[in-house]
Parts: sequence; C-alpha cells; structure tokens
Amino acid sequence: MARLPALAVLLALLTLLPAVPASELSGPPSDALVPPAPATQVAIPSLPPLPYTPGDEHVFALPGNQDETSIAVNPANPQDIVAGANDNSPGDYHARFYTSLDGGATWTDGIIPSLDSNGYLASGDPAIVFAPDGTAYYAGIGFNRGTNNNKNCVFVARSDDGGLTWLTFFPSQSPSGAMFNDKPYIGMAPDGTLLLSWTLFPGGIGFVQSHDRGATWSPRVGLGGGQFSQPAAGADGERYVVWASGGVQVRRSLDGGATWLPAQVIGDANGISVPVPFRYNNYPSIAVLADGSLAVAFAHQDSVTGADIHLVRSADHGATWSAPEVVTDSPGAQFMPWLAAMPDGTLGVFYADVTLTPLTVNPPGLGAVSQLLWSISIQRPGDAWNAVVVSDVPSFAGAGGAPAGFWGDYQGLGASAAGFDAFWADGRNGRFDGNIDSAWARVAP
Repeated sequence: MARLPALAVLLALLTLLPAVPASELSGPPSDALVPPAPATQVAIPSLPPLPYTPGDEHVFALPGNQDETSIAVNPANPQDIVAGANDNSPGDYHARFYTSLDGGATWTDGIIPSLDSNGYLASGDPAIVFAPDGTAYYAGIGFNRGTNNNKNCVFVARSDDGGLTWLTFFPSQSPSGAMFNDKPYIGMAPDGTLLLSWTLFPGGIGFVQSHDRGATWSPRVGLGGGQFSQPAAGADGERYVVWASGGVQVRRSLDGGATWLPAQVIGDANGISVPVPFRYNNYPSIAVLADGSLAVAFAHQDSVTGADIHLVRSADHGATWSAPEVVTDSPGAQFMPWLAAMPDGTLGVFYADVTLTPLTVNPPGLGAVSQLLWSISIQRPGDAWNAVVVSDVPSFAGAGGAPAGFWGDYQGLGASAAGFDAFWADGRNGRFDGNIDSAWARVAP
C-alpha cells in the first residue's frame, strides 16, 4: 500500500530528505544489475461466528474498506487459516487479521496489537506465512502521516495459538522518518527460518532473516533497486527474492543468505493497460515446489488479447529459466497474480479478470462499468492450465457509487493439501456504497 500516488513522485521527494543515520540503515550496498542467465497480544473480536457453505465464498462485511489481502494455511493443520487486509474502518488504515480454526466455518478477526502503543498510528501492507510447526507470522508496516517525525517501521507479529493472539517485533524502524519502509513480504524456509524482504526509500530492496521466531534479525543485505519484493527458500539453504524493476528480477543465494549471486531479469513485466478506475500494478509472485523447482508469475500486455498472466520456471535453483508460458489468454485483462503450490506440486495462480460490461442490475442507468471477477488457474503436474471463477458474484468498479480508488496492490492465495485458499478485495453487485470488503473461498482442484 504505497503512500504516494506514484513511485516517481516519491523518489523525487526523497531527494529532500536528510541523510539516513547509520543506525537506521545497515548492510552492504545494492549490487549492480547484470544481464540474465542465457535461458529463455490479545485478539480483538469484532464479528460473530459466520456461516460458510463449502464451495461458496464468504464476504466479511465490515464498515469502510478492507483491501490489499494476504492469506496462509497451516501446513500442519489445513483447518487453521489466517488472512490479513488493510482496514480503514478504525479511521486511518490498520492491519486487520482474520482467523479460522475450523476450515472457514467460523472466523475471528481483530487488529494486530502493539503498534499504536509503539507510536505507529497507522499500519498495513499485510503479509502472512506459517512455519512448519504451525506458528503463524504476520508482517506489515507501521507509519504516521505527518506526525511523530513520520516515524515508520516494518513489523512482524507472531502467533503461537493459530492466529488468535499476537506478539509484535520490529525488524526495521526509522524513528526520525529519514527513510521510509514499504512493501514488506515474509517467507519461510523449511527449517523454520523466517525470511523478510522490503523496500527502503532510500536504500532499495532489503533482506533479513530470523532464526529465533522473530526475536532477533540478521543485518540487512541490500539486493538492488525496485519495488514489491517477495522472498522464498529451498530445502538446501537456497534463498530467492523476486521483485519488479523495469522487468521481473530475481536474486538468489545458495548458502543460506551468506552471499548472493548477481540479479537476473527473468520476465518482461511490461506496462499493462486495464480498464478499471483503481490503481493496479504488475508485480511478480514466486513459489517453490516440493521438488525444489521454481515458478514466477506476472502480468504481460498482449497486443491482441490485452493483459495476460505469464509464468516462467526454473529446474536448477534459478540458474536458468524457461521461456514464458501463457497461463491466461482470454479477452479483457487478467492481472494482479498471486502464485501458490500445493504439496503435490499442483500450481495455482489467482488473479483479477476484467471486462467492460453494461450494468443491467439495480440501480439502473449507470452505463458501462468495469466488471471484475476473481479467478484461479490451476495446473496439476503434467496437465494443462484449467481456469476456475472463484467469485460467484461479480464486483463492479467505477460508476454510481461502485468502489473505485484503492483496491490494494495485491491479493492473496494460500495452498495446502486441502486445496487453494483465496482472499481478495470484493466490491460485489449491490454494494453501491463505495466500500470494499474482504472475501475468502477454498477451491479444491
């Protein structure tokens, strides 16, 4: 959830900031880009238990906007689901969590604690992961708008009870506001090591790790310039970070993050054109499959069919990458992908699917609006991609009070032996009040 209208404006404003104190920015400088490899503590319940019909979506109807969603499923117990969203119903944005311990039949939600008490009056950019032992982690940013010296941070909250209560840590803080922490995402190594990457302005993409469940963190390593990074790990100490900067870039470490190989450009995430009135992006998403192979999804503008989802793969720990394969090739625009892999190697790509459609429901006479569906394309090992519409009711954006503005810069997809859990921003037919809700569904391929 970027805080300024455009990255270019933000970079220009940063030239006016004072020098960053050494205590607030550590680690080696970012390495230069090189050409790619030669290959194509108490939960705050605010909702009663909610009904869920298996196979249907569930919409969380809260006041205000809930957008920019993330979700993870406990690998030790797929009945345990934790999701997160930006939520402005308390006033300014706050990091909200949603937890189900019974596979989505009932839910508890609340605001991540300890941020206000540490001087952060707003929060957001949720990112959620589970450890192999069932510990849940929720990362995000805390910040202030023009108060407290614009103090800001990256936080990581830990839950030892499946996502009901949380203890919060702060891997990166800027008390003076001289740097801005943005767009963190959290990952997990098979041995339980926490991975965290984010963007520092100034400073570029940063990466740290925790071997003690978030209590302490390694020194920051600078990986390069860009935005929206996502970390991942292999079983033999590999570390991967993918991000957007002119194209899809990835850096990798084969020794647990001690040293890093040069950056590679692995995809052409060109500027996409989507007929929606809200901000959208073209960020990549990475997944590590059980056999150690890698997949990265991103949107690509096609001159014939519009924006499509592309995917590249690597079978050699990121040394070489395949030519892009087209996951979606439908009329209209498919964009904002999120990628996840089931334990058996089944891949799922969750994305927004938009067409311009005349509005024919009440209230009438609103003319053409953007009709938004949320879909997932699923590929079992050795099979073709199969698209499934997840949202059984479309969202409308941009007319007669239908939500416009900010829907978030990403949506969420989790995977487990039970299938794929999708979590997205929903502005469905009939809600012409400008509000966006979070919605969830489980898809069993």
